[in-house]
Amino acid sequence: MSDDNLSEFADAALYEAENRWDAADDFYLSLAKAGGAPALDLACGTGRLAVAMAEAGLDPWGLDLAAGMLGFAAARPGGQRVVWRVADMRDFALPHPFRFAVMTGHAWQMLLRDADMAACLAVVARHLEPGGRFAFETRNPAANDFGRDQPMTFWRAFAAPDGRRVETWYASRWQGPLEHIAVERRWADGSRRMPSAITLRYTTAEELDRLLAAAGFAVEMRHGAFPPARYDAATSPEIVTVARKA
Repeated sequence: MSDDNLSEFADAALYEAENRWDAADDFYLSLAKAGGAPALDLACGTGRLAVAMAEAGLDPWGLDLAAGMLGFAAARPGGQRVVWRVADMRDFALPHPFRFAVMTGHAWQMLLRDADMAACLAVVARHLEPGGRFAFETRNPAANDFGRDQPMTFWRAFAAPDGRRVETWYASRWQGPLEHIAVERRWADGSRRMPSAITLRYTTAEELDRLLAAAGFAVEMRHGAFPPARYDAATSPEIVTVARKA
């Protein structure tokens, strides 16, 4: 994981405004309810899903490397019902095991090396009860212009916390399986926020399966989109994986 990635998450309130509850959250919350308490939310961000799990009685813990995101999470309604910890998803130690673990928001793609992915899976496995599930998603490289550089391009628009319209623009440069991205926010009055930097790793389903098996996981479900849809290696935008600890 690159420390540069943290610049994209410096403004928790703006991140929350841009990233609202969606079909992925519905999917993961249903899995968490099926798994039972306690639940673990890795790279939990502003805590939206973790708080929903708390409301469902799942005694969740939320871990994130960005302290500002956790501060926002703890202050949101219901945040006092979650145990929050600043922690690296590759190396943490918690006092008890969990029935379910989840990693949303394509956080898996911030594990930039094989060693990072292996370390994350190993520490998650150590914190799951036998038969516990780990669910996460990553963008499918076959369906995401893998390897093609992108000039600064409009992506989407959203309402900032003060109600003003904000546009998100991005540019990307490829280097092997890594995509180096510059993200810029532009307000309707012409003001701009200096580009933040983020680097993402793209991993195939075959690579994921190898890493999961080495960590003692068996793939139980795989979907290609949210809401859940059949996975197609060539066309699915997402690789959504639910793996069970042997």
